[in-house]
Amino acid sequence: MVQITNGPCIDADTITVLVGSYAASAIEANYNKRTGYYEFASAPAINYTWDFGDGFTSNVQNPLHLYTVAGATYTVELVTNIGYPCADTAQYSLVTQEMIYSSSPVVPNIFTPNGDGVNDFFGEFAYLCDYDEIVVYDRWGIRVFESNNIQIMRWDGKFKGNEVVQGVYYYIIKGDKVPDLTGHITISR
Repeated sequence: MVQITNGPCIDADTITVLVGSYAASAIEANYNKRTGYYEFASAPAINYTWDFGDGFTSNVQNPLHLYTVAGATYTVELVTNIGYPCADTAQYSLVTQEMIYSSSPVVPNIFTPNGDGVNDFFGEFAYLCDYDEIVVYDRWGIRVFESNNIQIMRWDGKFKGNEVVQGVYYYIIKGDKVPDLTGHITISR
């Protein structure tokens, strides 16, 4: 309780003081060898802003992130807020693990590009398996996504900056030393 006296006037009030660590100070990162993703974690907060140091970001508490360069050093930054003005910023230096290559990838048949940080992209697995080109078509044969840049081998469910409609799309994933992968992918938001 705080009491203020000003001449004959006295006023009292109770305030809450938060003591302890903020969410950003509890940042953790683990590499999942099975999937190739880094699993990041933070303590509970009201909001989260992750910067993975490679141009990608996330706003979820415990995001997954896939780095495409092995042995590179990235500075991961997390800004959290547990209520105004209780913001916290932490940085984490990360050296990426050597990528695991597989000759028989498992291609998902659905993805959900809704911005929740989970299953938001299609094609990230391709570079792990010696593939270097991905093309996605809509049901009328219009090419809605294409990349032969290993840094951006992932489709976010957009065409010319706009979200495509939910539904089924056809993909072709190619590599010089591996057989082409073809099939259908469903977008659900």
